[in-house]
Amino acid sequence: MTVMKGGCDTGFRRVLPEAYTPRLFQVRRGEYFERKTVTMTEVALKKCNYTEDDVFILDVGNTVYQINGSNSSHDERFAAAGNINKIMGSRGKAQKKLVDGNPFDEAELAGYFKDGEKKEKTPVEFPGNQMFRISDSDGSLDMDPVDGCSQEIFYRCHDVICNDMKNH
Repeated sequence: MTVMKGGCDTGFRRVLPEAYTPRLFQVRRGEYFERKTVTMTEVALKKCNYTEDDVFILDVGNTVYQINGSNSSHDERFAAAGNINKIMGSRGKAQKKLVDGNPFDEAELAGYFKDGEKKEKTPVEFPGNQMFRISDSDGSLDMDPVDGCSQEIFYRCHDVICNDMKNH
């Protein structure tokens, strides 16, 4: 027996279903060397995020829609169906509906999508990698930057070399 928040709907107590915020997931296959991997990422619920090349999952609580783009691959469709089954397994009475093509033609789906444009992502500039020598030769722990890369640095067994890769 599981006691859940909200209680049980009886003649004396009326329990309303919790408000659920709709979510949109994009299921896409990788490009070039990553063509075998299929990823599912949550995207903003905007019309501009929809493409015909991918499969989308619209989760509105009691109903989960699989929106197949006209140019989507069978791998994306299969992965989306598996992810929908996982979502439905965690909910008792959820329904699955399949939509082929543009979701904006469907009256029940068009209301979930908002108008708007994609925000341009600005790349963050990172300085180059930097090497540090960690040493305690004078009795205190020092971390000094290393200028250049010479082989004598690597042959000293009493120093530790740390490579700071700023973009990881």
